[in-house]
Amino acid sequence: MEQQISETRIALCVIGITANFVVLLVLMIKRKLLKAATNRYIFQLAIADFLFLCSAASKAARGFTPDEQTIDSCTAEWLIFYLNYHSSILFITVMAIDRYLAVAHSVSSFNQKIRSWRVSFTLMAVVWLISFVFSLPALIYSTVEDGAGCRIVFPIEKVNHTSVSNNVPPPCKYNDDSPGQTAYFWLEFLVMFLLPIIVICTCYGLIIRHAMTSRMRTTGRYLDHRNRRALITCIALIVVFVACWLPHHVRIFLFMKGIEIAPGSTWIKTGEFCIDFVRITTTLLIANSAINPFVYFIMVNSLHYIRQVRTRVQEIYTRSASKGREGDKGCQLNKFSSSQSRYGNIQEETASTTQTNDSDIDKTASTVAVNPAFNAADDQTKN
Repeated sequence: MEQQISETRIALCVIGITANFVVLLVLMIKRKLLKAATNRYIFQLAIADFLFLCSAASKAARGFTPDEQTIDSCTAEWLIFYLNYHSSILFITVMAIDRYLAVAHSVSSFNQKIRSWRVSFTLMAVVWLISFVFSLPALIYSTVEDGAGCRIVFPIEKVNHTSVSNNVPPPCKYNDDSPGQTAYFWLEFLVMFLLPIIVICTCYGLIIRHAMTSRMRTTGRYLDHRNRRALITCIALIVVFVACWLPHHVRIFLFMKGIEIAPGSTWIKTGEFCIDFVRITTTLLIANSAINPFVYFIMVNSLHYIRQVRTRVQEIYTRSASKGREGDKGCQLNKFSSSQSRYGNIQEETASTTQTNDSDIDKTASTVAVNPAFNAADDQTKN
């Protein structure tokens, strides 16, 4: 199970790193796209996902080639991981707000001000600052433990009760003796999941409502091809976010309470289940960063360019196919002409041979006619 999950993580990291790199490359080459506020946030999201996946790939690769880490490398790895983990969520939330303003308030002066370059850069700086603040535990409490490797260990306060009961394996419960860790988990859940999901659902719900009501006024129908595509896009964005992030927070709350040994199971099996649970939920976070470039850039922003590429490929294919058919016809004509030329040569050779034989016969006849001695000798022979 561990090897399969590690292989899946590496595959997702390779796909995600490549996709995010392509997004960054396209936006840097076509800089006019960065005039739109949404594309500026997509650019920042791609940077965050790219660095997050690089850190995750490093962790996954260490499962195949375990080595000793220093505290500095451990701290840097966790800092990059959590910094981009938090910034990715916040940029997705900011993009939802930006999309709503662009659709529902496209002509208002407030929309033009809030989506200007200055406000965009200010929001980007605020997002990275908040992400860094939420990543401070990784910077302060990262350590390398014997047998456990690189971990984040919050400070423990001594209390009178034990943090792990006999019915709960250690991998299945967080330490109750660390109130700072509990407070951090609650704050992260509220700011990095509950608030973003409320904002995202509200914004995309209002976008769908605005699109339907506008279409109803003009055509008398709620849904057409464009509105249906917008509806599917908004639902896909919400489903991807919830599906990738909800299991992570559910696991955290279950571990805060503690997962007890199920009837019929063993202490070791329950511990292994909890370890695999952590790996699977972390893999879903990696999958979210790998899916983001497809959902937010290709699906939302680049349908026009995809159509151009598809049309170009079809034109090239049609042109090559027509050239191939013309080439086949040319080959057939060449074969026919070559066979005709060979047939003509044979006829010419036959004609020339016939002419040669006729000339030889004529020469022989003339010789016989003009040589009376030859005729007399022949007559004597006959007699």
